[in-house]
Amino acid sequence: MNSAHADIAELEDRRYRAMLAGDVAELDRLLDENLLYIHSGGSADDKRSYLEYIRSGAVQYREFHRSNTRIRVFGETAALVTGAIVIRLQLKGQDRELNSIYSGVWVRPDGCWRLVCWQATPVRS
Repeated sequence: MNSAHADIAELEDRRYRAMLAGDVAELDRLLDENLLYIHSGGSADDKRSYLEYIRSGAVQYREFHRSNTRIRVFGETAALVTGAIVIRLQLKGQDRELNSIYSGVWVRPDGCWRLVCWQATPVRS
């Protein structure tokens, strides 16, 4: 694994830890200003609305189980992360479990990696 792959893997771990902790300050550092976060239900957030979604407590992440993770780095400024994920969360007071495949795009326009896009697609059983 090269350095960029290791960096992205660590950033992914940090992001998931921040989501579990509801750590908006850490997420603010990890998310790009141009973030597009597409939820498995089809709704989308930009950085401001996603951070508010976390801050408000409307969603409380409980567990993440990632599998089949693949990191592809393109030059020095872009990376694509794909895989499968099971998310256990509480959404507006209701316990939920989401089973999805996902893709995340990290960019490094100023020397610092940030997540610019995340999309989850539900896996039908």
